[in-house]
Amino acid sequence: MLKINLFFFFLTVCFIFLAPFAKPRITTVEVKEGTLHNAETLDQQIKITFSRPMDEKSVAQNVEVSPKFEYSTSWANNTFFMTPKLPLVSGEHYLLTVHKNVQDIYQRELAQDEKITFQTKNYQFVYLNRDNQLTVSGFAQSPQVITDKKNIKEYQVNRKKHSIVYFDQPTDEGETNIFSYDLLTQQTTQIPNQLHARLSNLQIDGTGEQLYFIADIPLDHPDQDVNGDPTTTQAKVFHYDLITHQQSESDLLQTFPTLVRFWITPEGNTFMVNDLSGELFLRAISGGKSVALGKYSDYRDGDFRGDKLIFIDSSQEYNYVQGIILYDGSTTRMTDVSEIAATPFLSLDGTLISYSFVPKNSAETAGQEGVKVINIANKKTLFEKYDSQYSFELSKLSADNKYLAVEEYNKDQLNDFVHIRKYGEPNKPDQAKIIFFDVQSWRPLPMSIEGKEFRWIN
Repeated sequence: MLKINLFFFFLTVCFIFLAPFAKPRITTVEVKEGTLHNAETLDQQIKITFSRPMDEKSVAQNVEVSPKFEYSTSWANNTFFMTPKLPLVSGEHYLLTVHKNVQDIYQRELAQDEKITFQTKNYQFVYLNRDNQLTVSGFAQSPQVITDKKNIKEYQVNRKKHSIVYFDQPTDEGETNIFSYDLLTQQTTQIPNQLHARLSNLQIDGTGEQLYFIADIPLDHPDQDVNGDPTTTQAKVFHYDLITHQQSESDLLQTFPTLVRFWITPEGNTFMVNDLSGELFLRAISGGKSVALGKYSDYRDGDFRGDKLIFIDSSQEYNYVQGIILYDGSTTRMTDVSEIAATPFLSLDGTLISYSFVPKNSAETAGQEGVKVINIANKKTLFEKYDSQYSFELSKLSADNKYLAVEEYNKDQLNDFVHIRKYGEPNKPDQAKIIFFDVQSWRPLPMSIEGKEFRWIN
């Protein structure tokens, strides 16, 4: 026994004595979301773990990535974290170089430069095809119908859980079913729903684990709604936990008894509520005080940090001309009072706004809209397209601002739709063509797809 203890004592002394002379090495390189061969572009973080404690300044100065992107750094024990400040470019090959000059706490360097490659996912998107079926596709992927349902009422991309959640409602007055499609396993799961009610206003929180929605619960006896009109249902806000599969009523209606609609802002932690008076409010999902932002027609979008939000405004102050308001702690009108703007989309990095506009001679058209992209910093128009034979609507920039997707309607489809149309409302044609533009050159891509309600997945 004594010999064994002496042996381990000898090994420990050798380890302590030799430790300063052994060269450090990289043990693992990982990404937070996805894999090195198929990394997500959003909410990403690169993790480099060393075999021993390192000189943090030395590592920060001797790590290089190409193509370059801005990132913040942090440490946990022997692991160095690189967190991109903006979404990474889709379909990009990145080369990460850790130069041999990096030093551990004993000033020992790596044996050689270490080079690691990782690749982000190719562009992927989802839309409703001409048969009203959810379809996943991409620039390097053939269209794949992911549901045989043809009664899709609403859907949301759940980026955190790599899935698409959607409402299926066979009849207008019937019960709504909830489904989730897993983009990784390509499996569809029906989410249990005990409400037996019509659902709407589907939202997902920042964890990707909580669904929120409005349920129209049937009443035993007719009653009056908030307007005093007769009703046979009562609207309630529910949330469903995708992990525990528990469903419960939210406290939103306690805070906002005249709630009409609500959203969750892109960073995933804040409710945006529109009440009966037209007022918009912000309130943390966890609860607390609400903040009134003003009377705006519609909340439209926000950047991925939740620092910038955009609304539609048609107030008397601007002669009731519908325009775009940017909120970043204060409010700024982004469009001219002489221009009618519709369905704006804010880029995830908060630098660009794409939107549809109604030309000044709109009375002579069949409701066509053009499309514009402006720079938020100086309100400069970067792209503008109008064609009297078409209407360009519901434009959306990819997460890396490389591409612009636009719904295109033929003039012949618009004869019965002569007013501005809003996303999610039925006052627009059933069919559209989705076209794409290269943001760098603003040239159209040599591809288009038949569909509508387009959204980028990554």
